[in-house]
Amino acid sequence: AVVAGDHGLDAIAAIHTPEYLTFLKTIHARWRQLPDASQEVVPNVHLDPRDGQYPRSPIGQAGYHMADTACPISADTYAAVIASAHSAVTAAKLVMEGEDAVYALARPPGHHGNGTQGIFYRRRDVMTLSLHADPADFYPFFVGYAGERGAGEGLGYNLNVPLALGANDEVFLAALAGALTQVAAFCPDAIVVALGLDAFEGDPFGGLGVTTSGFGRIAKEIAALEKPTVIVQEGGYLCDALGDNLVSFLAGFEKRHRIG
Repeated sequence: AVVAGDHGLDAIAAIHTPEYLTFLKTIHARWRQLPDASQEVVPNVHLDPRDGQYPRSPIGQAGYHMADTACPISADTYAAVIASAHSAVTAAKLVMEGEDAVYALARPPGHHGNGTQGIFYRRRDVMTLSLHADPADFYPFFVGYAGERGAGEGLGYNLNVPLALGANDEVFLAALAGALTQVAAFCPDAIVVALGLDAFEGDPFGGLGVTTSGFGRIAKEIAALEKPTVIVQEGGYLCDALGDNLVSFLAGFEKRHRIG
């Protein structure tokens, strides 16, 4: 086990705007100065699309930056998310230095794949791929459709594979096989796995139906790409099988790779 180091803001600032980073660092204190403010920042207004004027008010900025009310911001959020990002950066650096694969226990984890899609949507140097419950029926409802294929230079480099609610191991693995064919054609230098254990059949979120053993089978398919890999802990709500699901995935992956 390796304790994540402090890598500064270089990697974080490379993909997030100064507006957003300043917001995360300052919003809780500014929010608490409002009359009758709640203990946590929870927006009550949202603006979409977010390509217009930038509000001065902390209430407006909360609605601008926070897509929903599922992730309120507390006094400790900024420090926690920066530390979480450092764990991912540490894992990436270890892989760049020669490790075959590294697992990053990032807490708090990333909030689903919609943010990742947004970051790389207009880029062709990074291919993004997501298998998830069909947003026509499930969270986040407004993003994650198959028709979202990227834009500009990134057109064709974003791949969403929506699955029917409750999709089991066989459905998931069949969809994954097709998606990994496109990943192989992209010829990536490395793979980053946003490990969404909330795909579990018993997860409280209740979107998909992957079994504990299924996570091991999924890992084997990804490992078969034989690329340097960073595995970052993402989804997975609290349930008795959460640890077993992680062990199953890592064990399945380790059969093809040495995990740091």
